Amino acid sequence: MTGKIKVEVLGLSFSNQAGQNIPYIVILGRPEDKLRIPIIIGSSEAQSIAIAMEKVPAPRPLSHDIITTLTNEFDITIKEVIIYEYEEGVFFAKIICNNNYKEREIECRPSDGIAIALRLNIPIYTYQNIFDEAGVNIEDKVSSSKRDKENEDYENIPIEELNIEQLNKYLNKAIKEENYELASTINERIKSLTANNSGD
Repeated sequence: MTGKIKVEVLGLSFSNQAGQNIPYIVILGRPEDKLRIPIIIGSSEAQSIAIAMEKVPAPRPLSHDIITTLTNEFDITIKEVIIYEYEEGVFFAKIICNNNYKEREIECRPSDGIAIALRLNIPIYTYQNIFDEAGVNIEDKVSSSKRDKENEDYENIPIEELNIEQLNKYLNKAIKEENYELASTINERIKSLTANNSGD
Protein backbone atom coordinates (compact mmCIF):
# COMPACT_ATOMS: atom_id res chain seq x y z
CA MET A 1 0.00 0.00 0.00
CA THR A 2 1.36 3.42 -0.99
CA GLY A 3 0.50 7.03 -0.30
CA LYS A 4 1.17 7.28 3.41
CA ILE A 5 -0.20 10.40 5.08
CA LYS A 6 1.60 11.87 8.06
CA VAL A 7 -0.71 12.73 10.94
CA GLU A 8 -0.25 14.36 14.33
CA VAL A 9 -1.85 13.93 17.71
CA LEU A 10 -4.13 16.96 17.89
CA GLY A 11 -5.62 16.28 21.28
CA LEU A 12 -7.31 14.00 23.76
CA SER A 13 -11.04 14.11 24.29
CA PHE A 14 -13.20 12.67 27.03
CA SER A 15 -16.33 10.76 25.97
CA ASN A 16 -19.03 10.40 28.59
CA GLN A 17 -21.59 8.76 26.33
CA ALA A 18 -23.90 6.34 28.09
CA GLY A 19 -22.66 2.75 28.06
CA GLN A 20 -19.16 3.76 26.97
CA ASN A 21 -16.71 1.67 28.98
CA ILE A 22 -13.62 3.18 27.38
CA PRO A 23 -14.06 6.92 27.86
CA TYR A 24 -11.09 8.53 26.11
CA ILE A 25 -10.54 9.43 22.48
CA VAL A 26 -7.22 10.39 20.90
CA ILE A 27 -7.63 12.70 17.91
CA LEU A 28 -5.32 12.35 14.90
CA GLY A 29 -5.19 14.56 11.86
CA ARG A 30 -3.35 17.15 9.83
CA PRO A 31 -3.40 20.67 11.29
CA GLU A 32 -3.96 22.19 7.86
CA ASP A 33 -7.33 20.53 7.24
CA LYS A 34 -10.55 19.77 9.16
CA LEU A 35 -10.58 15.97 8.91
CA ARG A 36 -9.94 14.14 12.16
CA ILE A 37 -9.55 10.48 13.03
CA PRO A 38 -10.96 9.75 16.51
CA ILE A 39 -9.65 6.55 18.12
CA ILE A 40 -11.18 5.22 21.32
CA ILE A 41 -8.55 4.26 23.90
CA GLY A 42 -8.38 3.17 27.52
CA SER A 43 -7.72 5.45 30.47
CA SER A 44 -4.20 4.14 31.14
CA GLU A 45 -3.22 4.62 27.49
CA ALA A 46 -4.74 8.12 27.57
CA GLN A 47 -2.65 8.93 30.65
CA SER A 48 0.51 7.69 28.95
CA ILE A 49 -0.20 9.72 25.80
CA ALA A 50 -1.01 12.83 27.86
CA ILE A 51 2.27 12.51 29.79
CA ALA A 52 4.19 12.23 26.52
CA MET A 53 2.35 15.19 24.98
CA GLU A 54 3.03 17.39 27.98
CA LYS A 55 6.58 16.00 28.37
CA VAL A 56 5.97 15.43 32.05
CA PRO A 57 8.12 12.67 33.60
CA ALA A 58 6.12 9.94 35.31
CA PRO A 59 7.00 9.22 38.97
CA ARG A 60 7.83 5.67 37.92
CA PRO A 61 8.48 4.41 34.36
CA LEU A 62 5.38 3.38 32.43
CA SER A 63 5.45 0.44 30.03
CA HIS A 64 5.96 2.77 27.07
CA ASP A 65 8.91 4.39 28.86
CA ILE A 66 10.46 0.96 29.36
CA ILE A 67 10.03 0.11 25.68
CA THR A 68 11.76 3.31 24.57
CA THR A 69 14.58 2.72 27.06
CA LEU A 70 15.08 -0.81 25.74
CA THR A 71 15.26 0.38 22.14
CA ASN A 72 17.95 2.88 23.08
CA GLU A 73 19.94 0.43 25.20
CA PHE A 74 19.98 -2.30 22.55
CA ASP A 75 20.46 -0.03 19.54
CA ILE A 76 17.05 -0.67 18.00
CA THR A 77 15.59 2.11 15.89
CA ILE A 78 11.84 2.57 15.70
CA LYS A 79 11.38 4.47 12.45
CA GLU A 80 7.65 5.10 12.33
CA VAL A 81 4.19 4.03 13.41
CA ILE A 82 1.59 3.22 10.77
CA ILE A 83 -2.16 2.95 11.35
CA TYR A 84 -2.76 0.76 8.34
CA GLU A 85 -6.27 -0.65 8.59
CA TYR A 86 -9.76 0.18 9.83
CA GLU A 87 -12.28 -2.64 9.99
CA GLU A 88 -15.66 -2.74 11.72
CA GLY A 89 -14.77 0.17 13.99
CA VAL A 90 -11.34 -1.19 14.95
CA PHE A 91 -8.03 0.41 13.99
CA PHE A 92 -4.91 -1.68 13.38
CA ALA A 93 -1.35 -0.38 13.68
CA LYS A 94 2.26 -1.48 13.47
CA ILE A 95 5.64 -0.09 14.35
CA ILE A 96 8.51 -0.26 11.87
CA CYS A 97 11.88 -0.91 13.51
CA ASN A 98 15.37 -2.11 12.69
CA ASN A 99 18.68 -2.89 14.38
CA ASN A 100 20.90 -1.88 11.45
CA TYR A 101 20.68 -5.43 10.08
CA LYS A 102 17.02 -6.28 9.73
CA GLU A 103 13.84 -4.28 9.45
CA ARG A 104 10.71 -5.65 11.06
CA GLU A 105 7.04 -4.71 11.26
CA ILE A 106 5.58 -5.34 14.70
CA GLU A 107 1.84 -5.32 15.26
CA CYS A 108 0.61 -3.04 18.04
CA ARG A 109 -2.48 -1.24 19.25
CA PRO A 110 -2.74 2.30 17.86
CA SER A 111 -2.70 3.75 21.39
CA ASP A 112 0.59 1.97 22.20
CA GLY A 113 2.12 3.02 18.90
CA ILE A 114 1.10 6.63 19.47
CA ALA A 115 2.48 6.66 23.03
CA ILE A 116 5.81 5.29 21.80
CA ALA A 117 5.95 7.64 18.80
CA LEU A 118 5.45 10.69 21.01
CA ARG A 119 8.27 9.61 23.32
CA LEU A 120 10.70 8.96 20.49
CA ASN A 121 9.56 11.90 18.35
CA ILE A 122 8.97 9.69 15.32
CA PRO A 123 6.28 10.13 12.64
CA ILE A 124 2.82 8.59 12.69
CA TYR A 125 1.26 7.67 9.34
CA THR A 126 -2.02 6.43 7.98
CA TYR A 127 -3.66 6.13 4.55
CA GLN A 128 -6.29 8.09 2.65
CA ASN A 129 -8.77 5.21 2.69
CA ILE A 130 -8.76 5.33 6.51
CA PHE A 131 -9.53 9.05 6.40
CA ASP A 132 -12.35 8.24 3.97
CA GLU A 133 -13.81 5.51 6.18
CA ALA A 134 -13.18 6.81 9.70
CA GLY A 135 -12.52 10.53 9.30
CA VAL A 136 -14.78 13.13 10.90
CA ASN A 137 -15.07 16.64 9.50
CA ILE A 138 -14.68 18.83 12.56
CA GLU A 139 -16.13 21.85 10.73
CA ASP A 140 -19.35 19.97 10.01
CA LYS A 141 -19.53 18.80 13.60
CA VAL A 142 -19.12 22.31 15.01
CA SER A 143 -21.72 23.65 12.55
CA SER A 144 -24.11 20.91 13.57
CA SER A 145 -23.67 21.75 17.24
CA LYS A 146 -24.40 25.40 16.52
CA ARG A 147 -27.64 24.45 14.78
CA ASP A 148 -28.75 22.41 17.76
CA LYS A 149 -28.39 24.76 20.70
CA GLU A 150 -30.71 22.64 22.83
CA ASN A 151 -28.52 19.57 22.67
CA GLU A 152 -24.91 20.57 22.09
CA ASP A 153 -22.49 17.64 21.97
CA TYR A 154 -18.75 18.26 22.26
CA GLU A 155 -17.63 14.75 23.24
CA ASN A 156 -15.92 14.01 19.91
CA ILE A 157 -14.35 17.46 19.52
CA PRO A 158 -10.93 17.98 21.13
CA ILE A 159 -11.13 20.38 24.06
CA GLU A 160 -8.29 22.36 22.45
CA GLU A 161 -10.57 23.24 19.51
CA LEU A 162 -13.47 24.64 21.56
CA ASN A 163 -13.80 28.33 22.30
CA ILE A 164 -14.53 29.71 25.78
CA GLU A 165 -18.28 29.92 25.17
CA GLN A 166 -18.41 26.29 24.09
CA LEU A 167 -16.15 25.24 26.97
CA ASN A 168 -18.44 26.92 29.50
CA LYS A 169 -21.45 25.08 28.10
CA TYR A 170 -19.52 21.82 28.14
CA LEU A 171 -18.44 22.54 31.73
CA ASN A 172 -22.04 23.10 32.84
CA LYS A 173 -23.07 19.85 31.18
CA ALA A 174 -20.25 17.92 32.88
CA ILE A 175 -21.17 19.34 36.30
CA LYS A 176 -24.85 18.56 35.74
CA GLU A 177 -23.94 14.95 34.92
CA GLU A 178 -21.61 14.84 37.97
CA ASN A 179 -18.62 14.13 35.71
CA TYR A 180 -16.20 16.01 37.92
CA GLU A 181 -13.01 14.67 36.37
CA LEU A 182 -14.07 16.04 32.98
CA ALA A 183 -15.25 19.27 34.59
CA SER A 184 -11.82 19.76 36.14
CA THR A 185 -10.10 19.25 32.77
CA ILE A 186 -12.42 21.73 31.05
CA ASN A 187 -11.98 24.25 33.85
CA GLU A 188 -8.19 24.11 33.49
CA ARG A 189 -8.54 24.75 29.75
CA ILE A 190 -10.80 27.75 30.40
CA LYS A 191 -8.28 29.16 32.89
CA SER A 192 -5.49 28.73 30.35
CA LEU A 193 -7.42 30.51 27.58
CA THR A 194 -8.48 33.29 29.94
CA ALA A 195 -4.90 33.85 31.07
CA ASN A 196 -3.67 33.98 27.48
CA ASN A 197 -6.37 36.46 26.47
CA SER A 198 -5.68 38.72 29.42
CA GLY A 199 -2.00 38.75 28.52
CA ASP A 200 -2.64 40.01 24.97
